[in-house]
Formats: sequence, C-alpha cells, structure tokens
Amino acid sequence: LANSAIQGKIDQIEVSFRYQTNIANKWFKLKGSLMSNAHGNPYISGLLIDVTRDRKKEINVQRLHKTLSEVIDSLPLSFVLWNSKNQLIMCNSKYRDFYSLPPSVTKPGTTKSEITSLSMKSLIEIDAQKDPDNPPPGLISQQEIQLRDKRWILKTEIKTGAGYIASMAL
Repeated sequence: LANSAIQGKIDQIEVSFRYQTNIANKWFKLKGSLMSNAHGNPYISGLLIDVTRDRKKEINVQRLHKTLSEVIDSLPLSFVLWNSKNQLIMCNSKYRDFYSLPPSVTKPGTTKSEITSLSMKSLIEIDAQKDPDNPPPGLISQQEIQLRDKRWILKTEIKTGAGYIASMAL
C-alpha cells in the first residue's frame, strides 16, 4: 500500500488487519493519505484505530448465528422465519423436506409467495385453533394440513413483537 501511494497509484489508504501477540489478537484499522514534506519527499500520514472490541463482537455474533442455525436445523420439526416484508430469513432442512423444496429456492431474501408457488401443494387445510375467540398472544394460525403425498402436518404460525413471522410444523 505504501509503495502504491508513493508511486501515485492511490492517494488514500484504508486497511484493516490483525496483530497477534503472545497474549491475544488485536485488530486495527489504518486510515491514511499520502502527504509531502517541505522538500517534496512523500510520506504517509494516518490514524491507527484499535477496533478489537468491535471485531470481537462481530465474531461473537457470527458464532451465535452459526450455533442458532445448527440448533434450528437439528429440530425434529419444520421451522421457517419471515421478516415483516414476507422475505425468508432462515429455514431448516425439515421445512424443505416437508414442502419438497430444493435448497436453491430457500435462500434468504426469497419472498414467501415465490416459495409457496414452488412448494408441494396441500390437499386439505383445517383450522385447528383451540379457542379462536381467545388466541394466545402472537398466534396467527394453527392448521392441520394434508399434503399431496398423504402426510399430515400440524402447522403453527406466530408473529413476534418485532414483526417477524415464525412457522413451525410437525
């Protein structure tokens, strides 16, 4: 980067890097620009910022997301989560199995209508809500569904406080 700046190929430097000590890893961000002194000699002036705390938080979030995905995928039931715009956030392999969907169709961001149009259609859908006049908080629906391959599933949809819709099926 320094050579590229001195050769005039770039005039700004912004790079993140990890520095490993015997005790711990540290992450830094370097922001700088090419300057010239009174004699016209180039040098780089910049700011080195310790971003270790932010990077550790990011790593922890990634680990948590991976763990959550593994847990959801290992559930013995179908699970799918949609955002407030009816776009897929995540689903497990049981969801794909229940509705005969290939992994290529169930990518985050795919709309619910796109996935529904490609999924195995049901033969029968029966409202199975115990007390329709007094539903539990967040409950959208509860249905018994018979799929075309004659399997029966019990599907429950709930809405979270943040506006997400989660669906589970056995």
